[in-house]
Amino acid sequence: MRLIIIYLIMFFASSSVVAESMEEKVLKLRATNDALTERVAELLQENRRLQTAVQGALSAQNTGARIVRGCDTSNLHKSVAMTSGPGAKGREAQAWLAENGMKCTKEQLRLIMSKLPLWANELKLYFNDALSLAQYYLEN
Repeated sequence: MRLIIIYLIMFFASSSVVAESMEEKVLKLRATNDALTERVAELLQENRRLQTAVQGALSAQNTGARIVRGCDTSNLHKSVAMTSGPGAKGREAQAWLAENGMKCTKEQLRLIMSKLPLWANELKLYFNDALSLAQYYLEN
């Protein structure tokens, strides 16, 4: 009888150790799953970014335009168009040019200089600083 009790105690003791071991494994699997889910989200975001870049490149190729990373004149157009307030569009254009102007081709800079006042639909005097900056990049 004592032998049976000892076997029962050993069985229940080993069951609790196995249960703890299984619980640890489940926790590790959950942590791994969370990390993988986060990585998948990052990869999906990168995939969307790359798809947009490829679509832009294909569009540029079809129109014969040159692809220049960092100088997307349509991005400048959108940025200026979405800004409001007297002089704010000129400041937005100047900030964009300060960040991206060195990456623009001469053709893109000429386009910016000719279209900027039209895109903003404001007086040219608000764009003197932005136009001067574009002219500087065009000459250098």
